[in-house]
Amino acid sequence: MRGISKEEAVELLEPYIYKIKASVLNPINDYFTNPALTLHRQKLSKRSDASNCHDLIVDQIKMEFEQHPRTRLLHKNKVFFLIVEERVLLRFKLFDHKNLGRSINTIQSTKLNNQEIEQLELENMPPDGLLHVGYCINTLRTGVDNICVTYRQGDQNLWEWDLLEGGSNNVKQIEIFPHEQPMDRKRKPRPKTDNVGEIVNGNNH
Repeated sequence: MRGISKEEAVELLEPYIYKIKASVLNPINDYFTNPALTLHRQKLSKRSDASNCHDLIVDQIKMEFEQHPRTRLLHKNKVFFLIVEERVLLRFKLFDHKNLGRSINTIQSTKLNNQEIEQLELENMPPDGLLHVGYCINTLRTGVDNICVTYRQGDQNLWEWDLLEGGSNNVKQIEIFPHEQPMDRKRKPRPKTDNVGEIVNGNNH
């Protein structure tokens, strides 16, 4: 497997990325903002939320891409993939603050994280590897904070593509020292006079 660069991935996925982004963003935002689900969600754990969101994403991806001539869907060993143009597999995950998907460590998950996708035992394996499409939930848990496409190798991402361009997970420069605030200039005392007017060369005007 040769892998894929960010530039190649952007070019490949450009015709599909709007529907991919919407398939993540819309159902999750609906899930967290639907008032009919509010009381029900209060009884659920974050793990349950993640499971429900994943099912909603999968359902939306099926609706968008099941009949598309240049994509196909795959369920293999309880993992769902969208295969694009027989070049890459897309896996949909909840991300942490490092834009990495977290799951129970198994032989399969370890191999997938290391791009060893022969674990899936597919014929005609897509040659360019596995990409993760991940989302982060905002701190108030009211919807999506960010969506990224990543190429993961082990415990790090070799590259990341921010689909929302401005989510709080973008790398920001940390200021170690605060900027000094400009000091207020004190006004020089003016000579007092009982006369009205400005003093110029000792004469009143």
